Amino acid sequence: MMEYNTLVIAWTGIILLGVAIYVILDGFDLGVGMLYPFVSTERDRTLIMNSVGPVWDGNETWLILGGASLFAIFPIAYSVVLSGLYIPIVLLLISLIFRGISFEFRHSAEASKRYIWNRTFFLGSVFTGFFQGIIVGALIQGFDFIPAAEAVNAPVGYVSKGALDLVMGGNSMSWLSPFTIVTGISLTIFYALLGSTWLIKKTEGQLQSQIRQIAKKIAIMFFVLATMILIWTIIMWRTELFAAENVWKLYIFAMAYILAIGVSFILMKSIHKGSTHWQPFMYTLLLTVLGAIGLIAFLLPYIVPFQVTVFQAASAYSAMSFAFIGAVIFIPVVLVYTGYIYYVFRGKVQEEEIY
Repeated sequence: MMEYNTLVIAWTGIILLGVAIYVILDGFDLGVGMLYPFVSTERDRTLIMNSVGPVWDGNETWLILGGASLFAIFPIAYSVVLSGLYIPIVLLLISLIFRGISFEFRHSAEASKRYIWNRTFFLGSVFTGFFQGIIVGALIQGFDFIPAAEAVNAPVGYVSKGALDLVMGGNSMSWLSPFTIVTGISLTIFYALLGSTWLIKKTEGQLQSQIRQIAKKIAIMFFVLATMILIWTIIMWRTELFAAENVWKLYIFAMAYILAIGVSFILMKSIHKGSTHWQPFMYTLLLTVLGAIGLIAFLLPYIVPFQVTVFQAASAYSAMSFAFIGAVIFIPVVLVYTGYIYYVFRGKVQEEEIY
């Protein structure tokens, strides 16, 4: 049997893996929806939707895995952090719902009414990405916690049950700040980059050429925003990051950023080169990995930056070990099934294919 700390580390890795897979898989199918206004014909919009038709709903499995695992394995973080994020989470779920129904209704709608579902698909994709970015930004900027006994609605005579018996300070809009707005826009732009490079892989002809031109502009916008967020984060947490025990995080940031510059140049070249198909998407995935390395380096060993560690927030050993057995059995099954679906639908998308 694994020791408690080893189990916490294993579950941290599982959740991070699930989130990374979600960002990659659901990221590109959100991104293709964001490109809807930039193509001019219904045929092209149908091709764009068909490019993710077989896989979009399965991609969201990983979002459920992340949320359920956080609830079961890190209940303190789940209860305390999410209590300050109710509004963006509810808006995120509403956006996902509207985006999902647009898949079903657009194909069956009359031609004169199809524009409604085109707009729903676009807006649902944009706001899903935006509110996910808001949540990530709120996590990076940190939270104002207070002991539960000091909350304005605490029962008379209530005594905190421990150091982590906390509630969110501030108000219901504390998550909204200039920083979180920028992270929301940045993640939205990144999803659009994933979506555009996915479409380069899945389409051909005039539509592919048009997407290549869009992808160049998106790539530049994202790199500027990502640089801004990195500098902003270092300034915001400069006291903690320049402390002796955390300075290694800055070295990771620098390494990931330098590599990202190189990958970005290669990405731009591959987008510009008309004979490339899968390469731009793979380089964008590499940028995803580098971004994940930077974010993980910033957070670990904390689940709430520089306040609550994963070891403090973890559940009981019995709960983690029981859930771990299920994860070891079912996650490989989902991975194999996901890989098989992508293998089956690996070719160029065709207009007559409706899923």
